[in-house]
Amino acid sequence: LNLGVLSEKRGELEAAIESYRRALELAPDHADSVLRLGLALQRQEKFEESIAQLDRVAARRPSDPIAQ
Repeated sequence: LNLGVLSEKRGELEAAIESYRRALELAPDHADSVLRLGLALQRQEKFEESIAQLDRVAARRPSDPIAQ
C-alpha cells in the first residue's frame, strides 16, 4: 500500500495501480487498498473498473464520504 501511495505522489499511476493490486493479493479485504485502487483507476479514466472497486469499498464503509 505504501509503495502505491508513493508511486501515486510521483505521478506514476501504473506503478501505483500495480502496487495496490499486489497489496490486495495479500489482503483482499483491505479497504484502504481497494479505495486507493478505485481512485487511481478513476484518474486513468478506467471508469468501469474504478466503479467496481469503489462499490466494493462503499459496501464495507458506508459512513466514509470518500467511498460514497
